[in-house]
Amino acid sequence: MGRVLVTYAGRSPALNFCRSLRISGEDFFILGVDDNKFSVNWAEADEKLLVPPSSHPDYLKIINHLIDKYKIEFLYASKSNDELLLFSENREKLNAKVFFPSKEDVLLFENKWETYKHLTEKDICSVPITFLIHNEDELKSKMDELSDNGSKEIWIRRIYGSGGAGSIATSDYQLAKAWIDRNDGWGKFSISEKLTDKTLTWSAIWNNGELVASQIRERLYWEFADRAPSGVTGVTGAQKLVFDASIDELSLKIVRSMTESPNGVIGIDFTRDSSGKPFLTEIQASRLYTSTYFMSKCGVNFPYMLYKLAMGKTIAPEEKNCNADDSLVWLKYVENFPCLITQEEIDAKEKDMEKFLEEISNG
Repeated sequence: MGRVLVTYAGRSPALNFCRSLRISGEDFFILGVDDNKFSVNWAEADEKLLVPPSSHPDYLKIINHLIDKYKIEFLYASKSNDELLLFSENREKLNAKVFFPSKEDVLLFENKWETYKHLTEKDICSVPITFLIHNEDELKSKMDELSDNGSKEIWIRRIYGSGGAGSIATSDYQLAKAWIDRNDGWGKFSISEKLTDKTLTWSAIWNNGELVASQIRERLYWEFADRAPSGVTGVTGAQKLVFDASIDELSLKIVRSMTESPNGVIGIDFTRDSSGKPFLTEIQASRLYTSTYFMSKCGVNFPYMLYKLAMGKTIAPEEKNCNADDSLVWLKYVENFPCLITQEEIDAKEKDMEKFLEEISNG
């Protein structure tokens, strides 16, 4: 039986991870920990424990205590940013196996500004023109440049974070300034040209420089987009598989340009411009996305592969191949279990609506 500890276990990335392990065909004991006394109860784990946040001075000691007490083999950090950086930097001190990119790679991928600088220097792919903003004068001049003197919106976001945290789209200088002021964001926020809402993600698992498996997903819409200033929430409402050799090839070039020996999970987010050209918007390291269970249901179980690689086990060729097609759509919503349906079923609903609207119109 595999014994796994999952952090932030009551949240979507962890739930997807645990659900994927459950359908792997192998028995698992899962210890779920969370620093939120409410969300910890949602964890789909055999044991659920409330722990202090990762900023607690004894957090590593607490995690190691739980690893020893529950005889944990593998630790999965489901949240990026502070906790991931802490675990990555102190990976040798952990009493369970992890499967991370190198320390240097984690630092590079977690910092969107450093990622942008690297990619522009290498000139491997298209990236939105971006500036790190340190003061008001810089904000004004760069906003005028990117927005054509206020005629179009620009994109503002933190250089750290995921799920659209801290992002906003605006052409109004006063609003942009107030937003950065409110978030204490001078030197921590960047601005860039705004693209379309057409986004996709290339996710992959690597093993010491060797690509193990990869998959592309296209996001059809953000859930709760009307409640976020930027329209981006990190909560995908619907998505589908995409089979695109050009995106695969581009993503491989990007990863190879950034690290000599990629390892663990690496995900790349792309946003298309008005012509359909993909622009890289960020890279995520070590953390599987909130839609991991979607890929697992389609036959590519990233969480199980990650566990097996950490434990030194072999990945069979059939585990790496997705037998699903691009007609499948994954639907998610709060308080509803995810649903896998076909594009044909979705289109049928639209046709039904058109039919009854025509009936009403004709009296």
